[in-house]
Amino acid sequence: MEEIKQPSAVSIEVLVQKTFQVMKELESLLEDESAALIAANFKQADSFQDKKKELSQDYNSCIRNLINRKEDVAALPASMKELIVKTRLHFSKVLSANMRAIDGVRKSSQRLVDKIIDSARETVSTDAGYNAAGRIYSSSSVAGSPVSISINETL
Repeated sequence: MEEIKQPSAVSIEVLVQKTFQVMKELESLLEDESAALIAANFKQADSFQDKKKELSQDYNSCIRNLINRKEDVAALPASMKELIVKTRLHFSKVLSANMRAIDGVRKSSQRLVDKIIDSARETVSTDAGYNAAGRIYSSSSVAGSPVSISINETL
């Protein structure tokens, strides 16, 4: 959505309705993304990202337009102001649920990475690789160099 250069050119009611429309579309997308994340369908969740970015930019533009017209918003009927508040509260709940789903996936991924790192550490021998005579130690019948393992602990 393009930011309106002349705020008075469009009625405040039209701007509010456009904001509601964008919020509803973004809510729907966030609910779908949350469901995909909870179901561990990461490809589907990833497919929402371009549209999510576009709708977020539209939402930002709508809010900026309303802020630029705060006097007009203040002059709206009480019923419309109440609807704006209710719509915003519902949007906030959907957004919070989406953030919890994203955080849950992040924490789950971190636990998986930690488990892999812990397992890799457990497989690494704490032996220095040399026997008492100073020769390279090998638990097999074929002498060889000790194995060196390096672990990258970042995601």
